[in-house]
Amino acid sequence: MLYTVDPTADEPIMLINKHIGFDEQEGPGIMGDLFQNELLQLDGLGKKRIQVWINSPGGVVTDGYAIYNAILKSNTPVDTTCVGIAASIAGVVFQAGRRRIMADYGILMYHNPFNPTGNTNDDDGAKMLEAMRESIVTMVCTRSNMPRAEVESMMHRTTFIEAGEAKQVGLCDEVETSANENTQYLHNEKPINGTDGNTTHLVSYFRQCNNILNQLYTTKNNPLPMHAMLKITAQLGLHDAATEQHIADAIKSLQNKAYAAETALISANRKADEEARASNSALEKLRADMDDLNNKLNAKQKEYEDCKAKLDALAKDQAETEEQSKEEKAKNMVTQFAMQGRIKNDAAVVNKWVQLAKFDFDGTREMMETLPLNKEAVKIPTGHGNGESFTNSIALSARVMNNIKARKTP
Repeated sequence: MLYTVDPTADEPIMLINKHIGFDEQEGPGIMGDLFQNELLQLDGLGKKRIQVWINSPGGVVTDGYAIYNAILKSNTPVDTTCVGIAASIAGVVFQAGRRRIMADYGILMYHNPFNPTGNTNDDDGAKMLEAMRESIVTMVCTRSNMPRAEVESMMHRTTFIEAGEAKQVGLCDEVETSANENTQYLHNEKPINGTDGNTTHLVSYFRQCNNILNQLYTTKNNPLPMHAMLKITAQLGLHDAATEQHIADAIKSLQNKAYAAETALISANRKADEEARASNSALEKLRADMDDLNNKLNAKQKEYEDCKAKLDALAKDQAETEEQSKEEKAKNMVTQFAMQGRIKNDAAVVNKWVQLAKFDFDGTREMMETLPLNKEAVKIPTGHGNGESFTNSIALSARVMNNIKARKTP
């Protein structure tokens, strides 16, 4: 793990001990996505609690968001401790702790977010900064119960806050007194035989230091007990007789490799994000183009359907007009012949001749012109040379109609 001192501890400590996010000059710092992932891994290991020690000038707001959120969402209690300065977004991350602890020499600093490039003329950039400012005000107010107006004023004027004041205004829960820290070997003996207390305590201090050094230094050449040295050299893959410099070099090499791997991972993640964004942009463009084409196709389809409906209506009107014209023309002709007495002036008879005339106007007219006038119902003589006889014009008309039908029937 990159940020955890000892992942096997019941109460592991995570360090935010440099700038947050990526800086053009300083390079990668505490990367929000990696820290978030690591804290959530610890959260799944059943730890008693997780400590986050902060000594950071701040950095990238979006990386700070990821860390802040991971601390809030962890099922394991996470306490934050300001062990130096927690400035800018680091001060906001400090507010996420279940308990917010400050060393008595600790400092918080809050200010409005800004664009490190100095370009504040872009409308979108200005809107983004304002949105971030509102977001940070909400984050600090929610955790500290400070009035919103006070937090906004504090950020606007760039405010440094010492530990005592931070506790008074609700920005921390506890202040640790540094005078009580790292004193287990100091001032624990009384003066001897009434001698000066300071001198006696000083002698006692050096005596106890020597006891500690004797436990650590077994030989002049080995800075640690032999069993500890063997464990270290074995872990580093060194010879048992490796010197302190060899061990330091091996550790430095591991640190360089870890830093290089972290840098490569950050670069790969950023490249993957850029490629994903580019792919998403291309996909969105294709979707937009497809939607535009579908809209145009639907519009053309509607135009086609409208035109087809109009053509169908025109064709229907034309057919009805033609049918009506043929009906009228045939009726006029047949009525004229009926008035002449060539056919019986009866509605049923006239209608039959009209239907024939609609079917074959010219042929029907020729046939009707051959019919004799029958105004006085004169019987037509028999004997036409073919063995047939007609008694009147009605029979002759029937014969003519049959001839017309025979002519049109294939």
